[in-house]
Amino acid sequence: RTGRVMLTGSFTSDVFRCDSSDGSPDLGFAAGSTVRSREWIVQGSTVTTNLRLRSLSPGSPWNLQVTGYECVKGVQVEDSDASGGLTVYPISSRDVSNNSNWVFDAPWSVWVGSGGTNFHTAGNWTPVGVPGTAARLLIDVTNYLSVTSAVTVKEITIGGDVPAQMMATAPLTVSEDLTVRTNG
Repeated sequence: RTGRVMLTGSFTSDVFRCDSSDGSPDLGFAAGSTVRSREWIVQGSTVTTNLRLRSLSPGSPWNLQVTGYECVKGVQVEDSDASGGLTVYPISSRDVSNNSNWVFDAPWSVWVGSGGTNFHTAGNWTPVGVPGTAARLLIDVTNYLSVTSAVTVKEITIGGDVPAQMMATAPLTVSEDLTVRTNG
């Protein structure tokens, strides 16, 4: 939960996963090293952005190549060049400096479902508000989601560590990506 992990060389993984909702973990990557992963799942606190991803040599980037799926939230990122793979769209995260192919200002809406199952209830989302056409949706909790009138969004990612469900009884248009993870 708290501490530093230093990754001193390049490596390839099917799934790279780091979860820490509290503490202050610090992942340092060797400058010039390349991390290749089909799935890149790094989840810190979306309130405190507690998880840090950085180069072991400040100002000299480490390389990230994600080929299949990324889910990043609650992180601080510095000196990362992700241009060799998918663009990374972190949720509730901070661009410290010197990052390539990371989009920190993408409008994400995270389903919490605390006010029922209705997609159109503003309080069911973080940040509060009904997602618009430019939104990227993350649905990774057990609270059921129901779409009962037409919705258009940019991206939907559903599933994760717990079963996540959504039902659309009206038109649902996804203009870019629909990702169904484990338990989705």
